[in-house]
Amino acid sequence: MLRLIQWNCDGFYPRLEYLQKLISDCSPNFICLQETNFTKAHNPYLKHYTSYNFLRPTHLRSLFSDTVEDLSNQEIFRENIDDAVEQFKNCILTAADQCIGKYTINSSRKTVPWWNDSCKLATKEYKKALNRYRKTRSTEDLIYFKKMRARSKRVLKESKKESWKKFVNSITSDTPPAQMWTKIKQMRGLNTYRKIPAITDGDNIITNDNQMTETLAKYFQNKTKSEVSVPYPTNH
Repeated sequence: MLRLIQWNCDGFYPRLEYLQKLISDCSPNFICLQETNFTKAHNPYLKHYTSYNFLRPTHLRSLFSDTVEDLSNQEIFRENIDDAVEQFKNCILTAADQCIGKYTINSSRKTVPWWNDSCKLATKEYKKALNRYRKTRSTEDLIYFKKMRARSKRVLKESKKESWKKFVNSITSDTPPAQMWTKIKQMRGLNTYRKIPAITDGDNIITNDNQMTETLAKYFQNKTKSEVSVPYPTNH
């Protein structure tokens, strides 16, 4: 599957780290770069995208090759080169769906407890005003954009303040320290949970959640029963 990324910005070098992260996360086949009048605040961002799960056992790779070969033999390719390329592409995608499977990669954008509908609406209006000003470049739209930007900042600041007050009022002498620090990290936008996509046990790569749980349980069970060193399953 070919993946194309098109990114418009005002100067590439100051945003090189964001571009490198985007390339590392998405592994695009093609990148189209074009300079515009966007400011430094407009960094590339993808909410989520679907990719093939290549962390699968080796025998599935050979099964994928065999499936592509079988489908290619079954297809009757036309004389038109475009139709032939399209049919062959469909063969590869069909084999990938059958043998490899897909999974959705969610963005690592920080989620915070103070985000609410008011913040969402204020941010939406601010971006709407910004897009309008980009198109018209008029003085009226510039003034309106600055008003919406100031309003958005004010709404976010008030929401943060109210969320912090509620958190402080909820703390008691019985509140566990771990719960308190978890809440503080959440309010700062720090991720407190990260899903492990896969672990390795010897030469095997395990991606199924239940299998990973069983593998880790067996490892720690053997570790507590014996003093013999057991190779620890590593995560990816």
